[in-house]
Amino acid sequence: MAFASAAGYGNLPNGNFSPVIYSKQVQLAFRKAAVCEAITNNDYFGEIAQMGDSVRIIKEPEITVKAYERGTTITPQDLDDEDFNLTIDKANYFAFKVDDIEEAHSHVNFQSLASDRAAYRLADQFDQDVLGYLSGFKQSALHSNADTANDVVNGSKAVSTAGSDELLASMKLDGSDFNAGTGGQSIALTARSGNSSAPTTAGEANPLSVIARMGRKLDQQNVDTQGRWLVIDPVFAELLKDEDSRLFNADFGGAGLQNGQMAGTIHASPSTSPTTCRPLVLALLLKQRQTQPTTV
Repeated sequence: MAFASAAGYGNLPNGNFSPVIYSKQVQLAFRKAAVCEAITNNDYFGEIAQMGDSVRIIKEPEITVKAYERGTTITPQDLDDEDFNLTIDKANYFAFKVDDIEEAHSHVNFQSLASDRAAYRLADQFDQDVLGYLSGFKQSALHSNADTANDVVNGSKAVSTAGSDELLASMKLDGSDFNAGTGGQSIALTARSGNSSAPTTAGEANPLSVIARMGRKLDQQNVDTQGRWLVIDPVFAELLKDEDSRLFNADFGGAGLQNGQMAGTIHASPSTSPTTCRPLVLALLLKQRQTQPTTV
């Protein structure tokens, strides 16, 4: 009973005049926005029937151009049919139960609530797994941040020169890329404000400098400028907002932060996500482009 009784008061001692009411309104937990569905594709989905399947994907053959003079004997080259494997080796599931009596007499629809939450959990796990993989990391447990360096190749490498994490060394950034920092160490980010000069400390850089370097590396690798994206975490987004930059200023052509997406004014279309990931790995886009199929 919610009401206290004065000492010696004995009327309606069991408190049954004040019933317990169960609300039909359900308290929903905060949810992270899904990211991977918008930046990945399912081009091979129709060719995959079940877990354990493997899809062999043919790569575009390289062609050698030779000088031609009158009377030159044309020698055709042999075409290479190099391929790589896309292996389906992961699957997740959920299961819950609701008895018929519980369903008939419950004041809320537990089946609907649980199914909706399960759909979110599957999408969230998909995000964490894929974003970690694209950054060269893997999860030590489901629904956890990708916190362990990935050293297992899934299927076969799309590019033979990629490391055991399936990323290209030429498309990674670390402390050595800024002010002669230490290789293999993280980049110390600092927001630029006012008329402050560029960082000079070893391994330190402004967020916009890091993104610009990403764009440059992609350009040098001839990666198509169409469809570029960048996933960042809330801390990186905060540093971008702290910068004395026109990136978020609508007066200079930017759209600011709207519906979880930032203005794409520097060679790409960054998007924010609450999912913690390693945002400074350049192989993200390159891997997407390398595995993009063309039907002929």
